[in-house]
Amino acid sequence: MMFGVPEEGKENLSEKVQEVLSELEMKPVTEVCHVGETGSKERPRPVKVTLSCVSTARHVLVQAKNLRNSQKFSAVFIRPDRTMEERAAHRLLIEELKKKRVGELGNENFIRFWTMMTEVETDGA
Repeated sequence: MMFGVPEEGKENLSEKVQEVLSELEMKPVTEVCHVGETGSKERPRPVKVTLSCVSTARHVLVQAKNLRNSQKFSAVFIRPDRTMEERAAHRLLIEELKKKRVGELGNENFIRFWTMMTEVETDGA
């Protein structure tokens, strides 16, 4: 799923998605479509992107963080498509992560592979 891809009139959505992916130096074969109803001009609809194989999808997700450094697509975010249950479980993990970060200063807390992880910082002495 791509979020933040601007909607501009009668654009070719497939070309826009290919442009974003080429920013990541990738040119996979894709199928694309907007998700949701048209409406708000301030917030573009998410774009569902279907890639040719799972390994390509994983590679796109790994490279997605590089869009932050792009001048043209810094507002575009790529996330995996999740079911309602997966979104609810991920939301709970995020809430738990926020609580842990406030309670455990000095440790780096993060989520990896649907698990809360903590990296203890040492002084290096």
